[in-house]
This record gives sequence, structure tokens and C-alpha cells, in this order.
Amino acid sequence: MKNSLKILDENRAAAVWLGIVCSLALLLRGFFLSQPMRFDEACTFRYFVKNGFVHVFSYTVPNNHIFHSLCAYVSTAVFGGHPAALRLPALLAGLGSIPCALVLSRLLSKRDGGYLAPCLLAAFPYMILYDTNARGYSLVALLSLLLAVAGLSWLSRPSPGRLLAVSAVSALGMWTMPSFLFAAAGLYFWMAALFVYRNGPKRLWTAFIVPCGIFTLAGTAVLYLPTVFINKGIHTLTQNSYVADLPWKDFFSAMPAHLKQTYSLFVRHLPAWLQWSLGGLIAAAAGFSIKKKNMEILFLLPALVLGSAAVLLLKHAVPYDRTWIFFIPFLLVLADAGFSFLTGFLRPRLRMGLLFLIFLLTCAWGIRSVNRNAVGRFPDTGAFPEAPVLVRFLAPVLTPNDRVISQCPADETIHYYMGYYGVPSSGSGPDTTEIRRFYVVKKSQFGIGDLTRDRVVPFLEYVNASVYVSPSTDARPAPAEPRHP
Repeated sequence: MKNSLKILDENRAAAVWLGIVCSLALLLRGFFLSQPMRFDEACTFRYFVKNGFVHVFSYTVPNNHIFHSLCAYVSTAVFGGHPAALRLPALLAGLGSIPCALVLSRLLSKRDGGYLAPCLLAAFPYMILYDTNARGYSLVALLSLLLAVAGLSWLSRPSPGRLLAVSAVSALGMWTMPSFLFAAAGLYFWMAALFVYRNGPKRLWTAFIVPCGIFTLAGTAVLYLPTVFINKGIHTLTQNSYVADLPWKDFFSAMPAHLKQTYSLFVRHLPAWLQWSLGGLIAAAAGFSIKKKNMEILFLLPALVLGSAAVLLLKHAVPYDRTWIFFIPFLLVLADAGFSFLTGFLRPRLRMGLLFLIFLLTCAWGIRSVNRNAVGRFPDTGAFPEAPVLVRFLAPVLTPNDRVISQCPADETIHYYMGYYGVPSSGSGPDTTEIRRFYVVKKSQFGIGDLTRDRVVPFLEYVNASVYVSPSTDARPAPAEPRHP
């Protein structure tokens, strides 16, 4: 009875903590939810979400994260095409990762953890970026955590139903984006290692590898059937022209720089002391897990690395840094385990006081991110924050005969906001020599010479954007110089 009451008190404390942390996470993400659209998410909306239900399943380019696009289709059908509505599925997935991190932490540390990981996840800038970006990466992070939880559930009590749940989560991840295979391979390797450690290798193939592999492949195939039918084959799924296979020499020479860049992008706006502290806590988790024979914690990071590396070598192509986003919540979960081990000897009140101090520091970290607009300044996935302001000032000037010409990342974001604000579609009239062409240039990346050699005159300047018009004799007067909103 006494143990039951203790567990109940711990669960209540965890629930209260979770509510506080999720409130902080929602506030921080809410601030960045209406940031200007980025190139990749504008493409997702314009080519896959807004064109009707069938286009959601098209996979002409890897930009379409199908499961996420389906969720975004439903969200925008209900709430309209506002950036916040388009980003709602990513936001909900990001918020869902926080309780999943708590559950996984408590499972790994035998009900003694789950406080640090959710707190850090709530304010982690790289996670906030993709929780407020209409792409499938926050879903990948959530499904990776769910896969680990489902795996531990199956390992604790193996059954066909629980193994089917493992396969179903994996299939949903693969349906979100094929690169989920990196996370799935690492976590399957982890589950296999734990199964062998507990039961020996004899039943590994019959109890796990074969049935789980069949269920996962079958589920993934069924989910992708509409895409295969629409695209008339699987070639678009298996051949990513944006991530090309490299010769082995080039692949191995490129990987150190890729890993270094990925780490630097992940830890942007993280204080150096926090990076060192997280590293120390992860090392403590490894040391204590050896002492306590907690193989669930000890095997987790090596399995993720080895499983991902195996898939990487099979493809021998350098992926985007955001492909590895699923590592962040698992690293925070391991840091949580290290924190639990190190503070396990403290009295409950002292430990809660320490956690309250950590929460205050996390709040200060989050407020600093908001004050500096840290996430909004990240250039990932094609940032062009000037787009909505430029479109609003061009709106009274443009006619259906005019052309708006720009380069990535300005082009898709400009055209998204033209549709959003109801500006006449660029170039819907006849193409004649008398039409006006407006050239939008992102000054930090391009010059007007990259867009045209025609005679042009400056039309508008705003922060990192320049607008030129050709021919000048047909141009109407420019509106008043825009100011920062």
C-alpha cells in the first residue's frame, strides 16, 4: 500500500510538471508560429496541400512528407490557409514529443526520471524551429519516441499485438518521409540487442526480426499504394535526386564536415555551459547504467548510431542536417537519465528545488530566444522573411499581366503570400513586350544580374530584399518605403 501511494504521488508530481512544461512549450512555439513562411513549407502548401486531396499523395519531389501533408490538408480545410493553420500539425507533433519524452525517460530510469528532458525539449531552439515549420520533421521526432516506447512495451511483455504496434509506428514514420528509416534502423537494432541480452539469440529471428520486418514492410506498402498509383511506380520514392549517391571517396571525405555542420546547427543558441552539462549528464548516464546494469540506457545511443550508420553506408549519400533531428530528444532523454542517477540521493524537496531552478533557467533561455527572435533568424529550409511585407506593398501595383520573377527562396514564399493576400496571379495575362516584370532579389544571396540582363530600375528596398522593374517606362510609382512591422 505504501509503495502504491508513493507511485501515485510520483505520477501526480510528473503530471503537474508536465502541465507546466507544456505550457512553456506552447508559449514559446506560439510566438514563432506566425513567423513568415519559408521556401520548403510554401512548396508543400502550393503543390501538395492546396490543390486537392489527390495531390496530397503525389510524390513528384521529396518535399512532400505525405503523412504530414495529409494532416496539413485537414488543418487548412478547417482553419484556412493561414501559416498557423498550415503549421498546426507540426506544432501538435512537437508538443506531443514532450509527454513522450517524459514517458520514455520514466521507463528507462524505472520511474525515477522524466523531469529534465521535457523541460529542455520545451525550449530547445532547433526543435522549436521545426515545431513551427510546416514540414514532417517534428512528426519524425514524435514517432521516433513513440517507437522507442512501443519497443519497450513489447520487450516487457512480448505479444503479436505489441509487435504490431511497433510496426505500425514505423510504417507511419516511413509514410511521413522515407528517411525515417534511419531512426527505425537504430531503434530496431536497440530492440534486437535488448532482446538478445534478455532472452539469448535463439529466438531473435522468429520472435522479432521476421514478423516485425514483414509487418513494417506490409504496413508501409499499404500506406504508399495511393502514391504508387498516382506516380505510376515507386521510382520517385526510391530515387531522391536532391540527395545523390556519391563515390565512396567523396562520401567519406564529405562526412566529417557534414557531421560538424549538423552539430553546429543543432546547438545554435545553446550556451556553451549547457552543451558541456548535457555531455556530462549523458556520460554519467552511461557510467551509472553500467553500474546498475541498465542495458536499456546503455544500448540506446550506440544502437541509434550503428543502425543509422548502416543505412547511411547503404545509401552513401550525404543527407540534410535536419534528417538527424530524431537524435535530439533521445540525447535529452539520456541526459535526463544521467540527472536522475546523479540526484537520486537527494531529498525530494531538495531535488524539486533544483528542478525548479532548472525550470527558471529554461524560462530565461526561452525568453532570450524570443527577445532575439533566434528561431525566426534561422535560415533553414529557405527563409525569406521579407516576403509578406513586399507582397502587401506590391499588391496595389500589380496587375494580372505583370510578372513577378525571383529565385529560391524568394520565389515560392512570394507566390504563397500573393495567393494568401489575394494579389493577382503573376503572369496570368498574355506575354507581350509591354508587360512589366518585377524582379525580387534576396540581396545576401543574389544580385539583379542573376535574374536578368534587361534594363531595370530600382523600385523598392526593404531589409534584405530589393525589387526592380522592367521596362521602367511602364512602371507605376513605387509605394511609400515600407517600415518594419
